[in-house]
Amino acid sequence: MTDKPKGKAADAAAAWYARSHAPMMSAEERAALDAWIKDDAAADQAWAQVGKLDALLGEVANDPSISALRETAIKPARPPAARRWVIGGALAAALVAAVGLPLASTLITEAPSDAPAPRQSYAATNQAKSIPLADGSTMLLDARSAATVSIGPVRAVALDRGRALFTVAKDKAHPFVVTANGNSVTALGTQFSVEQAGDKTIVALLEGSVHVATHTGTRTLQPGQSLRADAATLSVAADAAKVAGWRDGRLDFSAVPLGNVVTALNRYGTTRIVIADPVLARQAYSGSFTTDGGGNALVAALVATGAARVKSRKNGTITLSR
Repeated sequence: MTDKPKGKAADAAAAWYARSHAPMMSAEERAALDAWIKDDAAADQAWAQVGKLDALLGEVANDPSISALRETAIKPARPPAARRWVIGGALAAALVAAVGLPLASTLITEAPSDAPAPRQSYAATNQAKSIPLADGSTMLLDARSAATVSIGPVRAVALDRGRALFTVAKDKAHPFVVTANGNSVTALGTQFSVEQAGDKTIVALLEGSVHVATHTGTRTLQPGQSLRADAATLSVAADAAKVAGWRDGRLDFSAVPLGNVVTALNRYGTTRIVIADPVLARQAYSGSFTTDGGGNALVAALVATGAARVKSRKNGTITLSR
């Protein structure tokens, strides 16, 4: 049950209806619409009213009196790209009787622009970068990560590489959708992280609720849960704080291949570690490091325990072998 007034749900349903019938509705927008209807009882009711209106419009579209009325009553008050429709009294009365005044009034007087929302690209180099978004949300983009943001009827973020943590401003009429590797994460107001790790997508929920749609299924996460998905598998665990530890400058590893540990630490700073021996790269490693200087700390730990030796140091690159 939502605490949002019914009138606002009707307004949002009207906007969604117009968008769903506009050209080039994206998969992200479709996923956001589905999640909005599913997660909000008032939204579900308003969307049902939209369906009734759609059916009514179909029934009256070819009525002779309506056809005659259409010639004089439908007048574009703006250029076609972002116009408002004003419908004459007879048809308006029929619509009000069918679906109720608030929704009918919204639908017959206004529809949003089909013009795409502006897109803005962001990237972080060797340290995390906090980015305020136009809707009041915040995106913490991790080092060596990039994302494209579009704030419009749907607040959409495409994670191009790496990972990001989102603190989402609450706005049930405009869901916040993050896509990565063809998977989508939809939130209404929450805090969560999304990571693109090769062909795997990792989601960690810290606050609120998110709906995740993957190639292999869908899940709604609860705070503290994380999700890992690739083209063939999907799993949920209770380790969100650990997965999102990078936001606090700490990375924790438990029986992770050493090559993966190195890849994670190479995001930060200017030192780059290379493992020349594939056998060494596959060895399981457990440990905890800070993002500031973690690479050098790993090298020191490996050398001190005899797990690896430094083969060379050159131009900021440390090469390790057994």
